Amino acid sequence: MSFSALILCVVIGQSQPTAAIALLSPVRSISLLERGVEKGYFFIPEKYSLKIAVYGPGTLKADVRKVILPWNKDSLAPVSLILYVDNHPIKKFHIVPQESIAASFLNVGSVTPSDATIIEISVPVGKHTYIFYFPQPCPGGAAIHFPEREIVSDKELDRRQSIGSETSLKEGGSQKSYIERFAVEEEKKHERNYGLGLRLGYIVGTDYISTMFFGGDLSFILPILRRSLSLFLEGGYYSQDKKESFNGTPLSWTLQVIPVTLNARCTYPFPSSILPYAGAGAGYFISSMEYGLDGGSKVTKNGSAPGIQAFIGAEVNARVGEAFIEARIFSSNFTNKDADINGGVGQYSINLGWRFLY
Repeated sequence: MSFSALILCVVIGQSQPTAAIALLSPVRSISLLERGVEKGYFFIPEKYSLKIAVYGPGTLKADVRKVILPWNKDSLAPVSLILYVDNHPIKKFHIVPQESIAASFLNVGSVTPSDATIIEISVPVGKHTYIFYFPQPCPGGAAIHFPEREIVSDKELDRRQSIGSETSLKEGGSQKSYIERFAVEEEKKHERNYGLGLRLGYIVGTDYISTMFFGGDLSFILPILRRSLSLFLEGGYYSQDKKESFNGTPLSWTLQVIPVTLNARCTYPFPSSILPYAGAGAGYFISSMEYGLDGGSKVTKNGSAPGIQAFIGAEVNARVGEAFIEARIFSSNFTNKDADINGGVGQYSINLGWRFLY
C-alpha cells in the first residue's frame, strides 16, 4: 500500500492543548476494516465539507480515503481537497487515488476505499476551525479519519481545554467510539430525526381510476441500525370523475378517496448523497362516492376499508431536506356494487416529493 504525506507546517508554542477535536458539521459515519483493525471514518460527499474545531499548538493528522465506485471509472480520477483554516482557504491538495488491497468498507455495498493519503497540519496556538472540502468533480466522495483524536462536542472541547484535560486514544478507537456512542450534545443538534414531506404523483391501475394524487407525511428516524429505519404517518387525497353510458342512459360518478397509512421504511446506508429505500405500510382508505344520471340527481355513499401498500424509491440529500422519487403499489377494496366500481384494487403510482428535516 502506498502512502503520500502532505505537510502544512508552522510550529508555534510549547503548551499542551487537549487532544480532542469537535465536529461542527452534520456528517455520515462509515467503518473501514484494515488488517483486522476497524476504524470509524466521516463520509464527505462531492461538493460537501467536513468542519472541525481543534486547539493548538500541535499537529493534526488526517487519514483521507477516496471512495471508489466500481461502476464509475471516473471515481479513480485525481481529485482536489481544499483546506480552510478559520474560514480562509490556505491549501489545495492534489490526491491521486489508488484502490486499496488491504482495506475495505463495512456494510456499504460494493464501494471500496483508496489507499490512505496522510495529511499533517500544524495547528497554531489557540482554537481554530478546519474545513475539508472536496469540490467537483469527486464522484463517490471521500472519507476522513483523525488518528489519535477523540471526537467531542464543541462545548466539551472548550471545557477540557479550560481545565487542561488531555485525552488521547489509540489509533482507530476515537472515531469508532464516537460513532457507537452517538450521544454527544452538539451532534444531537445536527441529527435531524423528524421530517415533514410533501408529494405529488399520478395513479394508474383499474379501468376506473387514473388521476393525480397529492399528500403529505410526518416521519421519525429511529435511532437504531445506523438510523436506517424510519416510521411515516401519511395522508393524501385523490378524486376521479367519469361519465359512462348504460343501455343508452348517460351516467356519471365522482369518487373521492383519503388514504391514511402508517408505514415503515428502510434506507440502504450507501456512502452517497443518493440513497435507495424500500418500505410498506397499512391503514384505512376513506371514500365518498357520488353517482347517478348525468345532469340529474345523485346518490352519495360514504365508506372506508383497510388497505396496504408497498414502495421503493431513492432520496437525494440536501442541506435542509431531501428530494425523493418513488414507485408504489397499493390496494384497498372500497367496492361500490351499486355503481359497479372497484376502487383501489391493485393501484400503482409514481410520486415526486420533498421532505423537510428537523
